[in-house]
Amino acid sequence: MSIHHAQVAEAPFAFFAVNAKYLEPFALTRRIIINPRIATVDENSVVYMKEACMSFPYRSGKHVLRYGRITVEYQIPIIGALEKLVEECTGSRRSCFNTRLITSRAKTCIFIGLTGECQVFRANLAIDSG
Repeated sequence: MSIHHAQVAEAPFAFFAVNAKYLEPFALTRRIIINPRIATVDENSVVYMKEACMSFPYRSGKHVLRYGRITVEYQIPIIGALEKLVEECTGSRRSCFNTRLITSRAKTCIFIGLTGECQVFRANLAIDSG
């Protein structure tokens, strides 16, 4: 679906990329989301859901509390500049932003080099990252 730079780099930048086939379901216009952050949350929209971490596909998911409605700020590349967007997100779009932002704070990610060899390059997974 999407991958944060922290999942594939030892010194990550603040962006994630979305698989082209998920642009429409996530209602996004660009594949690259730069400097994403959750600006506000709807305190009355807490939902209990099961989430798994795509960095560790063989682990079972965890039941976690998440906000069902969030407002995100991010930038998208346009010719020669970045355009700032502020949007409310719910459903799968909210999940996409939320999980990628959690991943950006993770302390353990898997890096698969060009040789196909897996390397763990950080210590300790962030508590709520699944």
